[in-house]
Amino acid sequence: MEFVLLLFVGVMITGGIWMILKVSKDSTKAVLAWLFIPFYSIIYLSGHWNEMRKPFYVWLSGTVGMGIIAVILNG
Repeated sequence: MEFVLLLFVGVMITGGIWMILKVSKDSTKAVLAWLFIPFYSIIYLSGHWNEMRKPFYVWLSGTVGMGIIAVILNG
């Protein structure tokens, strides 16, 4: 079961890196804002939804899957 948890962590990390790579195609300033300004990622996602939709869903599926497995392991 721990393997599945690590798998979901990997999916979450992959989605996060994918999103940062998409942002880096825009500009370096956007990457720095994404990393250091609170809530900028939400603003960027809403403004660039068509191109950010897939990496966001990959990140979200990893996060939700990790949460579910963590609850199962602790319960």
